Amino acid sequence: MTVSASTQRGRIGAYALHAKYDSRQLTAPARAAFMSRWDKEVDPHGLLSEEERFKRAEAAKRAHFLRLAYLSAKKRRSRGRQNGSKVSTRLRWQVLERDHFRCQYCGRSGETVDLVVDHMIPVSRGGLATLENLCTACSDCNAGKADEELSDG
Repeated sequence: MTVSASTQRGRIGAYALHAKYDSRQLTAPARAAFMSRWDKEVDPHGLLSEEERFKRAEAAKRAHFLRLAYLSAKKRRSRGRQNGSKVSTRLRWQVLERDHFRCQYCGRSGETVDLVVDHMIPVSRGGLATLENLCTACSDCNAGKADEELSDG
């Protein structure tokens, strides 16, 4: 099976799953476990108030993802750009407008959300900077997705 056929098959499966089920319900247990990691990190003994623990957990999560984004950018710079990976300003705006300035992974939008244009098939796996292969993502989702395709899970 070619990479293109495999990708298409994965997307069909993902779309069929999203058509049948609410993805937020499917991922709720995993998201809760993920968030508890930050709660435990900032308040291992349970001494903080709920509000303070939430505020600190959010800050710890942001710091973690910023660190990942920084390391990823550093590695990309050292590796150099691959052909076809550069997203022009015009194409970036076309993608943002097409997606109504909303993250296609978590649905967040607004002035406080840092949106980026993401390759659905990563450049490292042969993805190109085309309108069909790009989507809008918030920085948190894009950093968490890293070098995975949409169908990688």
